[in-house]
Amino acid sequence: MFQPILARALEEPRRYEILANLVSWLAAQRAGLHDVPVTVLEGLDDAAADRFLDSRDDGPVATARRFKAEKDQLEASGVMRGATGVVARRFGVSRSSVAHALRLLTLPETVLEAIEIGALHAGHAKALAGVDDPDRQSRLAASTIERGWSVRRLEKECRTRATVHDTRVNPPVRSPDMLRLERRMSAALGCEVRVDEGRGRFEINYHGNLDVLDGILERLGCRE
Repeated sequence: MFQPILARALEEPRRYEILANLVSWLAAQRAGLHDVPVTVLEGLDDAAADRFLDSRDDGPVATARRFKAEKDQLEASGVMRGATGVVARRFGVSRSSVAHALRLLTLPETVLEAIEIGALHAGHAKALAGVDDPDRQSRLAASTIERGWSVRRLEKECRTRATVHDTRVNPPVRSPDMLRLERRMSAALGCEVRVDEGRGRFEINYHGNLDVLDGILERLGCRE
């Protein structure tokens, strides 16, 4: 039984973009099925659509790599013009969605890893892909993770030309392993945990809430 495909209507008549359960669409194509269950979501803007792309099982980077593999195969078979459009039709998404996805793969590998583990979202990735300088992409990605920038804030920073603020030393993009460790520790303790690799320590932030602190002490076995 196929999981219903979630989609949104595009501006072009009778054109839709798949937001979730892409696997169902691909499985139906392989099985030669012409009718599959689809739920069309109304009134979704690009930002809302990005949130759905973040939640897809394969994720935005894996989806981009799937698009690229399909496009490379088409070009290898002689389809040099219009390959992006063919990929879009095969996957049931808009041509611009394929183009945006392919641009993600131009990002530095450390940034792609941060996207894959959820430290950066699809909207962040789209904003970073619009920056030409890989070093600046890495700096902006690091600042986004460290300071918790929203997509809108990052977009504003990306539009800002190099200034004194932009050229100051920023920390490198943190390793995916360390980000995963932070997530596991935060989940285990029920609070925000930050690992400072440079100083060799980690910080537990209970935001001044004594109930949260009490829960942390209980999990650590430190309550009397």
